[in-house]
Amino acid sequence: MAKRSTVIIIVGFLVGLVVSIVAIALFQSRQLQNEITVQRRHIEVNQLIKNRGAKLSFGDSQTVSIDEEFTIPVVLTSEEFHVNGADIEISYDPQFLKIVLIENGEIFDHFVADEINEKEQKLLFSVAMDPDKVGFTGSATIATIMARALRPGTTALEYIYHKNDRNDSNVSVSDLPGEDVLEMAESLQITVQ
Repeated sequence: MAKRSTVIIIVGFLVGLVVSIVAIALFQSRQLQNEITVQRRHIEVNQLIKNRGAKLSFGDSQTVSIDEEFTIPVVLTSEEFHVNGADIEISYDPQFLKIVLIENGEIFDHFVADEINEKEQKLLFSVAMDPDKVGFTGSATIATIMARALRPGTTALEYIYHKNDRNDSNVSVSDLPGEDVLEMAESLQITVQ
């Protein structure tokens, strides 16, 4: 009788172990399928936006004097897709520039979450249109940065951007909801004399 109970316990344990292994394998298989689906979607979107995606720039390089306050346009261009929002992250060197303020341009209805973080050396802000609007196409100044030059030398402002990453600079459009169509982000060189 004791042997029979021991056999039943061992068989039950083995069945439980097999069921657990199968469940883990199925879960990992689903995770892998989801990752593959996301990767395929990124490939599809990248093909759609190739040479047609949105572009961020700052305008022309600037030469300024120490203690001079000057403006830097944040320019968004999207010739084909209807832009209805953007998250912007910009890196800068606070040893050369003091960011005084970031102002909304005239295109977007909402300007939110502006942050000037000297410690992390970056600016953060988001812009969005009202939900009932289709979005804009073309090129526009979506925000203006006011800065003060602190010391002589050459410095740069750069968009923090990685393709298909919605956790940094990204552009949302009504044509492809939930997708980032930002294809290019140009930096700006500033010379302080």
